[in-house]
Amino acid sequence: MKKSVLLLSFFFIATLTFGQGLVNGSFENWTPFAASGGIGEYPTTWTTTDSITKANGGVESAWKDTDAFAGSYSLHLKTSQITYLGFPIKGPAIATNGIVNLVGATFEFSGGSPEINRPRYYSGNFKYAPAATSDSGYVSVYLLKRNGANRDTIAIGFAALTTTATYSQFLVMMNYRDFSTQPDTCLMLIQSSKGTLNGPTVALNSELIVDSLNTIGTVGIDETNDVVKSMVIYPNPASERMMVEVELASAQKLSYDIFDSNGRLIRSGKMASSKEEIEVAELSTGNYVLKLNGNGKAITAKTFSISR
Repeated sequence: MKKSVLLLSFFFIATLTFGQGLVNGSFENWTPFAASGGIGEYPTTWTTTDSITKANGGVESAWKDTDAFAGSYSLHLKTSQITYLGFPIKGPAIATNGIVNLVGATFEFSGGSPEINRPRYYSGNFKYAPAATSDSGYVSVYLLKRNGANRDTIAIGFAALTTTATYSQFLVMMNYRDFSTQPDTCLMLIQSSKGTLNGPTVALNSELIVDSLNTIGTVGIDETNDVVKSMVIYPNPASERMMVEVELASAQKLSYDIFDSNGRLIRSGKMASSKEEIEVAELSTGNYVLKLNGNGKAITAKTFSISR
């Protein structure tokens, strides 16, 4: 493993299959692999840097964990250090729904899950224990479209994952560059640390547990479904308080989660009825997402702004 720049310089070179949705986003299914430094398991249809770190010093950086948000298993990532050609190299553990390889002086990512829709958000649940206050976990999502020998980027989204000892939810809001082209692939990267290899913010032994990945909403289509007929937030922008009004197709026990523009969960609450006033005076000026839950499951989401 050569000393290198990290991780956000990508070369996309995979042959695609077609379909939709994240595959094995619950991390319930695992597939064994063998590396020169030992054996391990990948989440089925995902790969991790565990085979790379095991092949370069027998270091474990990703594994199946029984500390699950739902189901039996979750994905556990740990920032680690190996020595290659006499150089110590410290970097985040990475999981991707594509393929990660070490080529020359860089990690290269290819493939991904087939995705023919235009998701508005990607969500998941996580625990994070940074080894230094400067560190954070990181999730990045790329929606891509094959264009001859290349792939065009249709949308990008990022979320920083901060300290939490109990499961919290993250939300990645996708920023679309192309509003007319449908993607064919989603490439997601999950990192136990942010920054570059041997970078100042990468803290050895930072640990990230991730589970229950999902999508919410579709860009270009009214975000309603068989549960939600309509949802409005007003005034928008808001200042001190705002009203959330929902029309439901069937009775639901409603709650909400508010996320900032970095995908961090800011606040959660319950709704006593389908029309609820929410105090937002303590929120800073900026853009937010309100995710609506029905009977404990995400059913829709809307963006709103705070302006004063």
